[in-house]
Amino acid sequence: MTGPLHSHQPFYCEENVWKMFERRPRPNGVVLFISNPARAVCMTEQRAASPGSPLVWDYHVVGLRPKEMERAWTVHDLDTRLFFGIRLESYLARSFPSNLPHPFQPAFRWIPSAVFVERFWSDRSHMLDEHGRYRAPPPLWRAPSGSERGSMPLRELLRFDRRPPGTSPWVDRQALQRFFCGRRAS
Repeated sequence: MTGPLHSHQPFYCEENVWKMFERRPRPNGVVLFISNPARAVCMTEQRAASPGSPLVWDYHVVGLRPKEMERAWTVHDLDTRLFFGIRLESYLARSFPSNLPHPFQPAFRWIPSAVFVERFWSDRSHMLDEHGRYRAPPPLWRAPSGSERGSMPLRELLRFDRRPPGTSPWVDRQALQRFFCGRRAS
């Protein structure tokens, strides 16, 4: 459930997460990018698919927040049918089938939410078709425009051959779980 504090525009997950952290900053929040070199990640429990059906995204973006006083992180995915604020371990288990063929396996990259809110930049061109029309209506808010201290274009954040400053390397599901679930949330 998104609720009144969370703006949501279908098919603009990166901007939804940007807007969520812009409106409600979290000093320890994290923005999690999900993709793979083939740009074909299979996910379940996504609202854009029929209930019970998998969906293949080229990428997806969610927010992570630490759960105070616990060794836990919660996922804030505005496009899932799962509970908003579900524990990371449960989200991963329920969103990514364990028997996925290799080309559909997810990879993960994260960035501190404060850095993302300040520096994320998108001209929304990735949502235009060959005739310059939007494939899905854009959000009504202004597009993220980065900052004077530097911008992080969406296309750079999704590259596998480069690591933008301030981001993690791309990791697999097991490494993601070791990093976030094997240390105390703060």
